[in-house]
Amino acid sequence: METKILDFSKQEDKDFILKSNPSYKKDFEDLCNWPNRSETADQLFEKSKNMTFVLGILDNHLVSMAVSWEMKDHLTITGVFTSPSYRGRGGCKAVIGALLQTYFTYQNGGQFKNNLSFKLGVTHDNISAIKCYEHFGFTKIPDSEYYTKTALGEEVKRIKMILTKEAYIEKYLLPKKLNQLKTKQIENINIQNSKQELIILDSNKEEDRNIIINNSKLSEEFEEMEYFWSEYEVKMSNKMLVISPSAIEKYKSKLIFENGLYFSSKTIKLTPLEIFESHPNSKFSLMIADNILVGYAIGFIKTSENNYAIKHVRSIMKGACTKTIQNLVNSYWDTKNLQFYPFENNDDPSFQLYVLKINDGAIGCYKKCGFQSIDSPTINMKMILTKEVYIEKYILPQTEKILQNRLMAKQKRVIY
Repeated sequence: METKILDFSKQEDKDFILKSNPSYKKDFEDLCNWPNRSETADQLFEKSKNMTFVLGILDNHLVSMAVSWEMKDHLTITGVFTSPSYRGRGGCKAVIGALLQTYFTYQNGGQFKNNLSFKLGVTHDNISAIKCYEHFGFTKIPDSEYYTKTALGEEVKRIKMILTKEAYIEKYLLPKKLNQLKTKQIENINIQNSKQELIILDSNKEEDRNIIINNSKLSEEFEEMEYFWSEYEVKMSNKMLVISPSAIEKYKSKLIFENGLYFSSKTIKLTPLEIFESHPNSKFSLMIADNILVGYAIGFIKTSENNYAIKHVRSIMKGACTKTIQNLVNSYWDTKNLQFYPFENNDDPSFQLYVLKINDGAIGCYKKCGFQSIDSPTINMKMILTKEVYIEKYILPQTEKILQNRLMAKQKRVIY
């Protein structure tokens, strides 16, 4: 469905309704006046000068609309409506999506206009509308029920919903972008029956790096996955940190030097070698399904907190997040002493990571691996995995599974 953003303080936007298509004026009046008002287009223009209209267009008709304006402490959406004969064809998502995009900027880490959140009201039992709003990251505000009268005079219970910039990014923008990468790389994978392989690579070892570098197909997929995330980060921060000595040498004339570090104002597509160089003294846990790279995670010693840490968890297939993390954590496990391998400043380390509190999918993945959350006043949640929890959640179940398999094998030999 095509959408059109309109500001009726501008004559050209009024003319779009009045002159660009013979049916638009009546369609516009029908949408705004449903079910029983009778205002003319000119009257509607006059009362809507400080509002942003989004109209959905299908079959040369205006079939959906949503209206927004800025209030003192938030942005609001109202007047979301689709012509009854066109319902069920994506009108709500089309106009809401276009409206949110209009108010969103990637500058300063990503935010809506004036760094405000969106709020709206919806009838409490309008399930289809609620699902539409939740698709973009709206959540219900607790204890926000209120009563109002419809245009027909009926009293209905409504609830309030809110959309923060963080929820919009994590719940809608990022999954939408990630789906493009998934479609490109894994459309031919049978997830249930795929041949899966988990490997650990040391970023400092040439022979490990060459496993990717010397495989043109895996190299391309590795580059694409890292580029996707780098592109996203540049949109949010307006710059990309460049650590790889090879990349710095290659792009030095185009880089910005600040506080001893090099940055690029544009996304740079790093080669596999440059990606490994960007993470020295680290381990890469990679998952390959049907010879396609579907996920990886990076582990390293975080000296500032004197523990092991996990970063850059990339995943484009269901289950890849959990498996890559378990594989990574297990590579640091000292089976003999039942603890994570000690290092110079810590003889009994744990694992830690940080994740946005609203990123339910990632949090669920980490909890499956045994990570536990620690309260934090910021938008990021700290999660930690101790040796005790790892033994309980992973080592003991794995040991029990191995013993059961051995017992079953022994019973089969006895039968035969």
